Amino acid sequence: MKRKVNRFKTRPMNKNISPVEMKRIKVSMELAEAIKNVLMKRNITRTQFAKMMGQDKKVISVWLSGTYNFNLGTLYEIVDRLGLM
Repeated sequence: MKRKVNRFKTRPMNKNISPVEMKRIKVSMELAEAIKNVLMKRNITRTQFAKMMGQDKKVISVWLSGTYNFNLGTLYEIVDRLGLM
């Protein structure tokens, strides 16, 4: 039986990423973590959050993975629906 290899875990990180791109990645990860923290503190599940946002759970998983490049419109909707401002 062939063993399935996760190509994302075995692929080395690209050493040619610019400092600007590294900062963007870091900010995306921090935003995702901040959203997860708010959800956890308010006992909101990903399913409930998906319904609040009018999105599929898969979209929410991508948002919370830290790899999603949030745009201002999406961030505004999240802040608005969670009542953060």
